[in-house]
Amino acid sequence: MKQRKCGRGWSTVVGLAALLGVLAGAAAPRGAAAQTTDSELEARRLFEEGVGALEREDYATALVAFQRARELSSRPILVYNIGMCQRALLRFPEAIDSFRQFLVEAGRDASDEQRRQVVELIAEMEANLSQISVRVNIDGALLFLDGQQVGSTPLVQPLRVGAGSHVLEARRQGYRDARVPFDVMAGESTQVQLVLEALPVTAPVGPPEEETSVVESWWFWTILGALVVGGAVTAGVLLWPEDPPPDANWTIVGW
Repeated sequence: MKQRKCGRGWSTVVGLAALLGVLAGAAAPRGAAAQTTDSELEARRLFEEGVGALEREDYATALVAFQRARELSSRPILVYNIGMCQRALLRFPEAIDSFRQFLVEAGRDASDEQRRQVVELIAEMEANLSQISVRVNIDGALLFLDGQQVGSTPLVQPLRVGAGSHVLEARRQGYRDARVPFDVMAGESTQVQLVLEALPVTAPVGPPEEETSVVESWWFWTILGALVVGGAVTAGVLLWPEDPPPDANWTIVGW
């Protein structure tokens, strides 16, 4: 069985071949019909597309393929492979969540050794997470980390991110978006500050001037004024059942 490192030098995790034949029971409900459904066939096609992307070290494409397959199939291997892609992309918080979900779904069908190896992956990533304290001058702003919404201000706890380059954004209606790129090292704690600036309030354009009484004109502009104020992968890849190990430089793991 071949091994290969992938994703910025993280250590290859081996020894997962014991999953062969074990997770099949966790992949589908007990007593499920043997006949393959159209959804399952499409899930397998997407799975194979993901494996092909992994062989090209295109982890972003592989992640999308596994996520789409997961929408069609409840097999725990898809959650595991999603976690491996997220880890290779240094999206550690998401990868940790995926691996924890895998442990729950695999349940007793995963051996103690298999669970130990996944737990070690989680611990490795936890140790490399960085703590980001976020300060924004306006409460109620939505926060986005690398394009994904992560909460709103004020944040109760720091954000956890993997080492590397990130972009933090704050958005709130009536204010210009604030955007701050930043770099962080593994295990580092840092603070990111964003300043939202209020957009200028522009009075709406009224209808063409017409001859009106003073009372009508006063009433009209009072209503308009009210409207203005109100609007202010680094380890084994789990294979589909019945698949022989491919000739790729990955640590291949099946059910």
